[in-house]
Amino acid sequence: MELHQLDTYLKAKLSPKNYDRSTYTAQLMLSVANKFDFDPKLGQLAGTLHLVSRQMSYEAMVSYVEAHDRNLLKRIPKECLGIYHLTGPASAWFAFEVLDERSDDVFRGIRDHTFLYRDPSNLAKSLHIAGIIAAADQNDPRTAVLVCDFLSGRMEKVLKTLNGRDVRSLEKTGANVRRLARITNPDHRGNNS
Repeated sequence: MELHQLDTYLKAKLSPKNYDRSTYTAQLMLSVANKFDFDPKLGQLAGTLHLVSRQMSYEAMVSYVEAHDRNLLKRIPKECLGIYHLTGPASAWFAFEVLDERSDDVFRGIRDHTFLYRDPSNLAKSLHIAGIIAAADQNDPRTAVLVCDFLSGRMEKVLKTLNGRDVRSLEKTGANVRRLARITNPDHRGNNS
């Protein structure tokens, strides 16, 4: 499916809030692709599709992920089985199966972005950051600082900031991200962050 067809599809299927987030995320991904060494078109596509599963109910999303990756659900703690964490795997499989998007880079980037696996690709890390920025209050000065750092190529600085505090809630998130990486990623190598 071409990008303009996907845009039309998403506009019809997603809530206006999720459609706007996907569009902004895709723009950010296009802007940072060359800085983080991934294909700009694949980054834009991943940003466009990363919320495609949000058209499903929570129950349908769980069933969809279970049908495609039962082992993943076994490794995720029950308290982390929310829509936020399931969106990546469900959207990756939906894009692959229903929308016939066959790029391995796009699939892994979308699948891995909500869990931030131990050794994620730059595309997955960028998608994680862009998705959080797109959902954050754009009038908050902390968001502006993150955007500047991200667009300037300081990915690790932004990840470190986000790992310490979530811009939207200012609650500690670092331990949860590391715990999810240990639980969900069979390739996890140790406890260092």
